[in-house]
Amino acid sequence: MSRTFNLRILISVILLLVQTSILTAGGYDLSPPMQDQPIEVRVALNLFDLSEIDDTTSTFSFTGLLKLSWMDPRNAFDPNVAGVEEKTYSGDFQFNELSTSWYPQLSLLNEAEHYEENAILVKIQPDGTTTILRSINASAKTHMDLTYYPFDNQSFQLVFGAFGYDTDRIILVAEDIYFSPNELTEKTAEYSLNGFAYSTGTLNAGILGSDKLSSTFIVDIDLTRKPGFALRTVILPMLLIVCLTFSIFWFDIKSVQDRINVSLIGLLTITAYQLVVSDILPHVAYFTLMQGIVIISLITISISIVISMYMNMMIDAKPKLEKLNQACKVLFPFSYIISLFAMYATLAPLSAQ
Repeated sequence: MSRTFNLRILISVILLLVQTSILTAGGYDLSPPMQDQPIEVRVALNLFDLSEIDDTTSTFSFTGLLKLSWMDPRNAFDPNVAGVEEKTYSGDFQFNELSTSWYPQLSLLNEAEHYEENAILVKIQPDGTTTILRSINASAKTHMDLTYYPFDNQSFQLVFGAFGYDTDRIILVAEDIYFSPNELTEKTAEYSLNGFAYSTGTLNAGILGSDKLSSTFIVDIDLTRKPGFALRTVILPMLLIVCLTFSIFWFDIKSVQDRINVSLIGLLTITAYQLVVSDILPHVAYFTLMQGIVIISLITISISIVISMYMNMMIDAKPKLEKLNQACKVLFPFSYIISLFAMYATLAPLSAQ
């Protein structure tokens, strides 16, 4: 047992001496290569999965493979001397302990709750071209406009920034983004994928100095929500309840008690139903399509109660109210539908409010 322990200590000491000798000899590149122009770091992302999309917190989780490529002449080598056509460092141990190269780091600027970096692979070409492949598992904060829920489109955004360097030293160049639309659509069953875009930009980095900018790599993923679930469980049942309350106009005008009972049952049913399905509705402060449907439904039923009471009280004095009752059989369903379409047409996206 003690022999094994002593062997481990010996190996650790040897590694420490090797690292110290490398540092002392100047073989460990601690800083970016010196050159007149900023270092161009080409960035690509292979997106594997989108999950845990939360409408309330405007967050989503994803997994992917991040690729960084740049030229560092200090990493150049002679394949004949090295005995390989490409140098590779695989895993955290080889990357942290054996690789002596400087490398850029990217941070997820709109990180929400977690950002995990897992497997890593470094490849170095004879001319000094260096590539890092790193798997990531993270969650991101994004902007979501739920005004038209469940008929809404969303643009999920990932913003990566060059960590610790301004645009005078490092510039990110968008190379590409890879993913399978079919796989992403299957894994995000509530959404369908419309397309994507990637670009680069700059962000104020005052912490690095006055008027300093940091380079960014931005991925935009355009999605459309599939409204089937909300239609089946919320919207259609609510419309059916309201339309059934219009049956009061087929009752005798003097049967006011029966009319009010049906209307009140409709009001209570919508209120109770709203409480039951509240967990699947977006919890936002601004006005949304779903809120409009509920409000118009409650107002329409309330108006039908008022008209029924009025006709019951005035039917003896105004026999012609029978014609009004007949008209209500058509006017109420028609007005209800027109009101819903008018409300939808006047809705403004959150960005325009």
